[in-house]
Amino acid sequence: MNTLLKASCMAGFVVLLFAAAAWASGPVDIDKEKAFVVDKVNAAAALITTEGLDAGIEVVNDPESEFMWGSDYVYLMDLEANILAHPTQPGLIGQNLLGLRCPVEDTPFFVPMFENVKADEDATGWIEYYWTKPDGKGGFFLDDEGNRKPFKKIVYYKRQGDVVINAGFYAE
Repeated sequence: MNTLLKASCMAGFVVLLFAAAAWASGPVDIDKEKAFVVDKVNAAAALITTEGLDAGIEVVNDPESEFMWGSDYVYLMDLEANILAHPTQPGLIGQNLLGLRCPVEDTPFFVPMFENVKADEDATGWIEYYWTKPDGKGGFFLDDEGNRKPFKKIVYYKRQGDVVINAGFYAE
């Protein structure tokens, strides 16, 4: 094969790779993602019901479990907004996040959720906020200055007894 033909084939291959990457990381299908995270929350609820809270905490904390997929995951809180399980940021376990403010919108994003879960034993709902996004390699996506970059996150929550089960996805 002559050099020009090889170069043309290589250029075409590179264009196809970039097109495939753009397609694979295209826009998030919000309805599909919402259905998926509801299923994950319900699976975690079933685990806690059948195996107990301690077993649920252990499994949810395991980043290799079914409750962590790509950059998304299930996390557990008690009714006072203390983190019980978090597979990507174990340092949050035991911390109270009720007053935590969204880094982009400067609003306390957990307050409305906890008003709902305290008022209704069967509470479920959705919240949106910005949060740092795991890169799938044990780290986080960073901004140009090397700081963790916040991304829009949509989270479904469900109260089950004295536990709030959360799972979400990054919308960008």
